[in-house]
Amino acid sequence: METQGSWKKEPGFSLENSGRYPLHNEDRLTDKVVAAMFREKELEGGLHVVIKNNMKPGGLGVSGARAIAIVEVINNLYRLNLTEQEKIRYASLGEPDEHLDNVVPGIIGGIVISSRINGQPLPRYSRIPTPATITPSLIVPLTIVKEGGTAKAREVLDGLNYNWREWVRLTELSQLMAAGLREDDFRKVWESINDYSRWEKSVTYARNAEDVYQVDVHDLNMRLEQIVGKEAIFTPSGAGTAWLGLAADPAVAHRQRIAAERIFREINKSADVFETPFH
Repeated sequence: METQGSWKKEPGFSLENSGRYPLHNEDRLTDKVVAAMFREKELEGGLHVVIKNNMKPGGLGVSGARAIAIVEVINNLYRLNLTEQEKIRYASLGEPDEHLDNVVPGIIGGIVISSRINGQPLPRYSRIPTPATITPSLIVPLTIVKEGGTAKAREVLDGLNYNWREWVRLTELSQLMAAGLREDDFRKVWESINDYSRWEKSVTYARNAEDVYQVDVHDLNMRLEQIVGKEAIFTPSGAGTAWLGLAADPAVAHRQRIAAERIFREINKSADVFETPFH
């Protein structure tokens, strides 16, 4: 995604897309971002933004990237010198329900753990140092369509109610994942993702069941394990349909990407696979 912005004398905001894929701005959330910044920072004139979007909608954080780009354009055009916290707050206005799971890492960069307390406008967050060997890859299914956006994908979670034992399990799995990344210990990362994906009350399981995206997470990882062993694993993005691949080292990641193309062909769902290092 490439974004260019220009100031105009006449008030108002206009958005143009010159890319391969649409921006799906029917909700006008980008207008909300611009309006808040112009109002609160008392900016004059207007803004015209051209976005070249070559990101397929569905799990790649297109809406978050779009919102962050517009915040950065305004910040640079008007020399606002916004803080990280200000960028996060404004960019969150460009997401459905102002969710922050794409906005925070998009602004901070790298691997970020964040949490939000009800009633507080800003999250608590921390950045994890980039692991030396654990290597990510990106799998983008080309024939699976995400309908209804993130808000629609979240509807399948309405029936997921947890008792205290299940909350403990969720906490333990998230702590195991964070520890694996911090310690560059792929075994912990693998165990966390594997256990979570197979749990019927996990978000991963619920969103990728047969009646949602029709991709069996456990089946994909069983196929991957037959090819590269337990040195790599797949996990879907939060709301679908893109997937993240994690591997124990760059050499395994290369084999994982080749395997991913083959595996998705085997289940009749073609996919593009990319090398995507942490930044």
